[in-house]
Amino acid sequence: MAFSPDGWYLAAGGADGTVRLWNTSPHRRGSVLSGNQGALTAVAFSPDGKLRAVGGRDATIALWAPDTDKRLARLTGHGKGVEDGGVLALAFGPDGRTLASGGDDRTVRLGDTREREALAVLEGHTNSVTTVAFAPSGASVVSGGTDGKVKLWDVVRRRLRSDVDSNPAQVRSVVFSPDSRLVAVGNDTGDTEIWTVEDGQYVTEFTGHADAVLTVAFSKDGKRIATGGVDRTVRLWSTDTSVLTLRPDAAQYRVAVSHDGRWIAAYNTHDGSVDLWDLRTQRHVASLPDAG
Repeated sequence: MAFSPDGWYLAAGGADGTVRLWNTSPHRRGSVLSGNQGALTAVAFSPDGKLRAVGGRDATIALWAPDTDKRLARLTGHGKGVEDGGVLALAFGPDGRTLASGGDDRTVRLGDTREREALAVLEGHTNSVTTVAFAPSGASVVSGGTDGKVKLWDVVRRRLRSDVDSNPAQVRSVVFSPDSRLVAVGNDTGDTEIWTVEDGQYVTEFTGHADAVLTVAFSKDGKRIATGGVDRTVRLWSTDTSVLTLRPDAAQYRVAVSHDGRWIAAYNTHDGSVDLWDLRTQRHVASLPDAG
């Protein structure tokens, strides 16, 4: 499913091979579109609302004009893939012209919807690519799949930027923060991991779902994350509550909070040091060496 950018319409693609358009104000069903052969697996609106892209198990992408319900083009290139899944994920870039698609054929593809031509085939996943997302800046695309891999792609150079060393469980959803600095990853373990885009560093994870996290979304101000899961719950998380983390090579062995609640200390087994944080400012203040 996908909302139009103005929120007036909801498009839903189904196993019956149709896309149904609903008006969200009077709650009325509008057009019924059929442009792919077989079940539909992905729907996306362009940022300006002038295009609707629909992907299906036939490995094609249909482009529609929402105002006239006219099919403008049928894009090909993806193979049906590992399990004849076809196109599994779609995302428009902020320019409204570049379209990223993830397929059962293990590839991420970038296409120009205006010229109706392929721009790049990004290879590296070892199994189906189930989710793709553009950074709001337009500079990067993130992808995830059943191989448990999360990959950051450089849109300009059209090549791999970095691999995110995520939990190897199947990735169900990836999304950028509004400032394009962070990536949130929802996976089959029920966790949502947060990583930095610049250097691919782990920040934190939100745990609580009893089963796979199917969808993740940031609020527009970036201060909240919503996650939806197989356990039939939607959970809201706060990103403005700092998470105190050790360095990437650290392993906590002992943790203590001072009696007045001002300080937290954690022993680092990697180099025998003790890290100290000020809980009022939630900042790391010191690393005491050679604690032994």
